[in-house]
Amino acid sequence: MICVSGKWCSVTRQLFCGVVLLFALLGSSSSENDINCVILKHCPLALKLVETKRDDPAAIKFLRLTHCGFKGRQPMVWCNMFDKCKTPDNRDGKCVSIRTCSTFIDLIKHSELSDEQVRKSLSDFRCSTIYDPDIKVCCAENEEIKEECGRQSSDNRIYGGVQADINEYPWMALLRYHKTDGLAYGCGGSLITSRFVLTAGHCLDPIIYKTKGLKSIHRIILGEYDTRNKTDCIYNKYGSDCADPVQEIEMKAFIIHPGYMSGYTDNDIGIIKLREKVRYTDFIRPICLPPETMEVTEKDIFMIAGWGKTPKDKMSSVKRKARIEMVDKELCNQYLDDKPLDDSKICAGGTGDGVDACFGDSGGPMMLGRNLNNHYTNFVIGIISHGFGGTCGEKPGVYTFVPYYIDWIKSNLVF
Repeated sequence: MICVSGKWCSVTRQLFCGVVLLFALLGSSSSENDINCVILKHCPLALKLVETKRDDPAAIKFLRLTHCGFKGRQPMVWCNMFDKCKTPDNRDGKCVSIRTCSTFIDLIKHSELSDEQVRKSLSDFRCSTIYDPDIKVCCAENEEIKEECGRQSSDNRIYGGVQADINEYPWMALLRYHKTDGLAYGCGGSLITSRFVLTAGHCLDPIIYKTKGLKSIHRIILGEYDTRNKTDCIYNKYGSDCADPVQEIEMKAFIIHPGYMSGYTDNDIGIIKLREKVRYTDFIRPICLPPETMEVTEKDIFMIAGWGKTPKDKMSSVKRKARIEMVDKELCNQYLDDKPLDDSKICAGGTGDGVDACFGDSGGPMMLGRNLNNHYTNFVIGIISHGFGGTCGEKPGVYTFVPYYIDWIKSNLVF
């Protein structure tokens, strides 16, 4: 074990000893020489599946497809063992001895190793199993990840709709709250920079979320797909697609629009400042803010996504998505007792087709795609705000219209 200093040596040994993690081998396609039939316990991916998903039918099917024989009584699998890998923050790297990875050693030097979350984050760099004679880490090449918004590698409130792909909508955020008997998810949000999340004002209003049995916000969850799993993977006969570990970040501060009033629906918009910057990956990216002049029409198709109520469950464990269309404001106005909708709101979805945002999706994005510089780019055109009661999907929903608030948003990305 490498000793940067006496202090670091003991902590580093404690950090890695006995940890078995999933290989992040997402490099270029392998050749015949890159694939080896090895004992299962020497293959991190197969070992991880056996340890964490032994009862998952999809995982069992995948393991059967990779089975290549036995060595004595020990099962063997085809395991991609080439040294190309991806770091937890999605940089290209090589699986090398920890002794030779100066970038990782430097990371340890500047990390607060007494913090459990930091130790977990560092352990995610490991690309060897406990059976390997040498501890190896995915050593990153020296390159910066560009902050591009609105693009994805796959180009209480979703009702109906279907499951999203594992890497769709990487800007989706989950707000997790304290409650009397533990923790619970209560709202959604959109990552708009590496430090700020856009959400609904009522998701940050203690008066509102306390009526739902929630207390203060615990953490903001980014890169989530299935809340039941520690590591999210999709398996098929061609292999697997596994998400990077989620990032759970505390809220440092928040601001609600000054025109918002608890119990009312006007100016339902707020911004969360994260305690630390997120690390961008294929599964965590920001969405673009729209220009103030962006217009929408009834011909536009919008996407919504979230983990809110479904026809079968109080909250969906898997991220879901749905297509919705804009509805004439006059139709929404007939459900209102007071003043009609103004330019700060948009009405969409819920026209009796059973597809709508529902309880638990509040604060999440209403997305609109546009061709920008020959790239399909997603904009957060709306924020899921509220409905009109009754069964989700029967009546339209109301969304905070983000272009109306662009000046306010940009002026507050510094607090």
